[in-house]
Amino acid sequence: MRNLRFRTTRWLNNLLAFRHWRGRAIHSPFMYGLVRRVWIERRMTLEEYLGCPLTEAGDTSPDTIEAAARDLLSTRSDGLACLVVCGVDRRPERYGICRKIRSGKYCVSVDRYKTWYFFFDPKLRPQHYKIRCNSV
Repeated sequence: MRNLRFRTTRWLNNLLAFRHWRGRAIHSPFMYGLVRRVWIERRMTLEEYLGCPLTEAGDTSPDTIEAAARDLLSTRSDGLACLVVCGVDRRPERYGICRKIRSGKYCVSVDRYKTWYFFFDPKLRPQHYKIRCNSV
């Protein structure tokens, strides 16, 4: 019952969160380019746009996801690092871990309802985006 309540509230919040739909209200050139080129126009893949490999945390435990985020933050060189967490809409514990990671230093996070993306780069201003454009 708790899981059903969580999924229902996440779905309702998804419907109400059209704040960054189609790139509107995004003032960061990095994020605007990401939304327009990768998710809306589909001109390039995420790896091509970022210029770095992705670290995916698919069906792993929340502890493993948190460890992957810590590892990426500590071992990345001067460049950008990206962590992708899937299945957030189905598991409350994953949602909690994602909220904990997004509050970290040097982290730009993107909530796409089912998938969260974390970009670790000291050059980017820490910010959280809720984006509801074409599904990936």
